[in-house]
Amino acid sequence: ATKGHDTLGFKEIAALHAEANPDLLAWLDHASAALTHAVGVIENLFDPQTIILGGAMPEAILDHLVARTALPDNSVSHRSDNPLPRLQRGASGRLTATLGAASMVLNHAFTPQPALG
Repeated sequence: ATKGHDTLGFKEIAALHAEANPDLLAWLDHASAALTHAVGVIENLFDPQTIILGGAMPEAILDHLVARTALPDNSVSHRSDNPLPRLQRGASGRLTATLGAASMVLNHAFTPQPALG
């Protein structure tokens, strides 16, 4: 929780970001540093074309994290032939988990299953 705030909802977080609340910005700086490390690990393990940052956070917060995450130069994904940004905000917003769960059901229903026996 941010100083002086026990529980914050999405609207409150977005409002604190819009007013450049120093406690929230300090927390986001800390989160950006952790995200920098995580991006380096993910890129070097999987060599993705891009990493999508999504979920239930307000878009302004996700954009803030994407903009302020220092992408490591010593990554296999740091190359000039990639047309996509290495880190970007997803477009499904708060529906990310719901859409992911639905896609798993559809995948299971429509993926051929080998006959055992």
